[in-house]
Amino acid sequence: TPEDFQKVTKVSDSLLKAISPYFKFPDWVVAKNKVMKSVKAGKLLDINTATQEELKVVYGIGPVFSERILDKRKKLGAYVSMEQLNEFEEFSPRAKKELNEMFEVKENPKVKKVNINTASLNTLIDFPYFDKDLAQAIINKRGQTRKINNIEELIEINRFPVEKLKIIALYLEF
Repeated sequence: TPEDFQKVTKVSDSLLKAISPYFKFPDWVVAKNKVMKSVKAGKLLDINTATQEELKVVYGIGPVFSERILDKRKKLGAYVSMEQLNEFEEFSPRAKKELNEMFEVKENPKVKKVNINTASLNTLIDFPYFDKDLAQAIINKRGQTRKINNIEELIEINRFPVEKLKIIALYLEF
């Protein structure tokens, strides 16, 4: 920042004011300054509107990991909890900590609902919390019972990720 430049060079306030319009910082520096200014003001950024540049401010989150965060958000419509970012097992503990310090889920995110009774096999497979085998098991259960009425019936399916039940339930319709 211009202020950092002043600390290092000890230029006067008047000189800094005169030359700072000519400073050109890389996009990542501008993004980092924006994020840090917001955090210092006590306002976390919304993970559901975060850009790739803003995500890359986090230590250990580069172009590949930021793209994964955005891809999953696109598939889900929105994140409903910051806990969902802990599902990225390849992220370092420091990256997960910084994500939680800089971002939050704002109120009422618009998620993509999956109707468990009408969704095709491919739709269920594309849902980030289901794999091909679980999607097929849901289709099979639906065929046996004609209709799945609630989340409790899904829990009966072998290998259903019960530990993520509260989050998954927010993305499903019956």
